[in-house]
Amino acid sequence: MPASAMNMKAKRPLFDFTAVEVDKAPVTLVQAVFQRIRNKDFGGVFLSLLLILVPSGFAVFFVRDRYHRRRGGEPIQLTLG
Repeated sequence: MPASAMNMKAKRPLFDFTAVEVDKAPVTLVQAVFQRIRNKDFGGVFLSLLLILVPSGFAVFFVRDRYHRRRGGEPIQLTLG
């Protein structure tokens, strides 16, 4: 393409509408984390994930531990061969 053709403006706009970004507060915790990722606030992201993942990890561990203790089966013994 010649350089003069590249500098020409389109006769009409590509879209017939404009988008306006509205600054609203995030509704959920997940949306808040995504907003922090977009804003590159990684300290806040890691803190949020830490506050979510650590308690949920402990909860899963204790629920599974309690379940396996109630079952009362023999423990699995692994042997290397």
